[in-house]
Amino acid sequence: MTLIRNVRWNKLQDVIPPEIGELKQLAHLYLSFNNFKGEIPKELANLPELRYLHLHENHFTGRIPLELGTLQHLRHLDVGNNRLVGTIRELIRIEGYFPLLCNLYLNNNYLTGGVPAQLANLTNLEILYLSYNRMTGVIPYNIALIPKLTYSQVMRLVDPFRPWMQGDHVMIMILMTFFDFVAFVLDIQL
Repeated sequence: MTLIRNVRWNKLQDVIPPEIGELKQLAHLYLSFNNFKGEIPKELANLPELRYLHLHENHFTGRIPLELGTLQHLRHLDVGNNRLVGTIRELIRIEGYFPLLCNLYLNNNYLTGGVPAQLANLTNLEILYLSYNRMTGVIPYNIALIPKLTYSQVMRLVDPFRPWMQGDHVMIMILMTFFDFVAFVLDIQL
């Protein structure tokens, strides 16, 4: 039995209790647009069926629990618009983490560091939001080579000006930092 909990837009507040990790059949958890505070409980990683985790638009602080990466069925992780700190590198540092993740929203937090090349190991990634953080540095080229990535600050576009030429493409990579810095990398193959 798939269990879905949708308590968005309920003005809930305080912390999420660690007992949430006891809801073993929970597959979809929607807690967005509330007033939760404190850290995201690492006990969420005890939910083996969890596929969709929506925690955006709250007041969570601290780091994103590394344990979430062990969720074998997690497809959607949205922790945008909170007060989270840390780096993406520490979140994905272990190979094999987030094996089925398709959508990753880390935008509008206080994440620092750069965009690690290991992010390209998330080969099922389709949507990636990193904007409005405090990240700096160069975007690794291999991020644009994530095979299913279709919408993000990293986009792969077919060159619309010369569609008759085989193999032509324009690679546009954009990362918006906290100060709205925009970095473009163009790679035109002929």
